[in-house]
Amino acid sequence: MKYHLRTIGRIFLFLVGLLLFSVTLHLAAMILFIFLKKYLPFLEFIEYEVAHLLIIILLLLFNIALAIGYISFPLLHIIRWLIQLSHGVYKEPSSRWKFRFGLYFFKDLFHHMERLTERLQASEKERKQFEKQRQHWITGISHDLKTPLAYIKGYASMMSSYRWSETEVKQFSRQIEAKIEEVEEWMKELSLFVSADQQTLPLEKERISLPDFVRKIVLDLANSPLAEGMHLSFSSKPNRFFLLIDPRFLHRSLQNLLINAVIHNPAGTSIDVSVVQKKDHVCIQLKDNGVGINQEVLKALSDAPAGIPNNQPSPKRNGLGLMIAKQLIAAQQGKLEIESEEGQGTTIRILLPTSDL
Repeated sequence: MKYHLRTIGRIFLFLVGLLLFSVTLHLAAMILFIFLKKYLPFLEFIEYEVAHLLIIILLLLFNIALAIGYISFPLLHIIRWLIQLSHGVYKEPSSRWKFRFGLYFFKDLFHHMERLTERLQASEKERKQFEKQRQHWITGISHDLKTPLAYIKGYASMMSSYRWSETEVKQFSRQIEAKIEEVEEWMKELSLFVSADQQTLPLEKERISLPDFVRKIVLDLANSPLAEGMHLSFSSKPNRFFLLIDPRFLHRSLQNLLINAVIHNPAGTSIDVSVVQKKDHVCIQLKDNGVGINQEVLKALSDAPAGIPNNQPSPKRNGLGLMIAKQLIAAQQGKLEIESEEGQGTTIRILLPTSDL
């Protein structure tokens, strides 16, 4: 409202100034007419009333020209600007019909138009970046889905082209069933990611002992064949405290992050998991001394709303687990931080607010 009042005030002052200027100019013109009439014979035939009327008409035309120049042209420029924005061209038109006083009148409006243009430019840049990352991500998903589907197709073709023993058929069936379960797991992960991205996750919070909860996840992975040759450790400070949170989504987030640390690092890598209760938040830290993440991928992770795009897909390396973890943590008002350097390992922190303690 204050911006409108300022603009109206500037226009009002301009009109008052223009009126005073017109009156002054009118008086000066009449005095000049009276003075010239004594020395120029042809002016004797013009009556004072006629001269007065002519001067008023000229001043009126002059005022209209000023209004067009200082008010109409800037408004036309803004209209062209809005039309250009509506067509997806997020920049100001090249021609600037903004006279000095016109800019003075509408400087608040021009300021807001410039801010709007900058925001639209930033949104368009983010949209294009997200679209590019989404295409890379879909490429990775498609690549990983081809592997189990190729197995299923191959086993089905073998079973139909030769008479196998009952034991061999059962073995093939188990392989096909395992690959189908793998594809089903992919579908669940994708469904969960889409739900998290659309912020439609139904949270079911429970009061849990966070150190005990995290310790169990670490022990389950440590006892799994997947973590063979890895060194996992756990610590907590304090040893026991409670947090109100959805255990399903926190479990999925931690599991995905830990599995990423296991499958992307060589045997012998140490993975240290710690839980620390601080004044304004709880920190769950996963730190390893593995291969680390290159800076380009790390930058993509920090910039991307959905996670890391994978330009070189490989089995279980499309970033879906990390994307889901990031979404599930954000859904619970948490934050995911990652620090990494190639050859120096990776540190991941999950920060959860203490308001739910």
